[in-house]
Amino acid sequence: MDEKPHICARMVEIIEASGQSVAQWEEDAKEKKIKVSGGYLRKAAKKHINIGIDLVEYFLAQFPDVNVEWLIKGVGVSRNTEKNKEKAPTDIKSALSLKDLPQEVLMVIDDLSHQNKKLVDIVAELILRNPSRSDGTE
Repeated sequence: MDEKPHICARMVEIIEASGQSVAQWEEDAKEKKIKVSGGYLRKAAKKHINIGIDLVEYFLAQFPDVNVEWLIKGVGVSRNTEKNKEKAPTDIKSALSLKDLPQEVLMVIDDLSHQNKKLVDIVAELILRNPSRSDGTE
């Protein structure tokens, strides 16, 4: 039985198609505080390692025209076009068919997602207000 390529293999495919090197993309992600090291995507693809949602969200922010369902499940076309946009899920929850979960679970997921966004916004604001100095002094 043939296995579908891993999500990371699809990510590598899109990154390379954009003309960017995977190594450079990983370095850019690391600079944005995404937990990824050199060669991570290829290693994860080869060994079918689970990856964090933060990496997927960062990827989708960099490539907003990528079809989320294709990225996560390997189903459908890789890029959203005007023709297939109305059929393509627009968020990770839809692509993972989380809409079929009980309402209580969906409410918890939404709440956690909102809290995570608020936390990221707060941290970003704190960093902007009080950036750390490169010489280690404050």
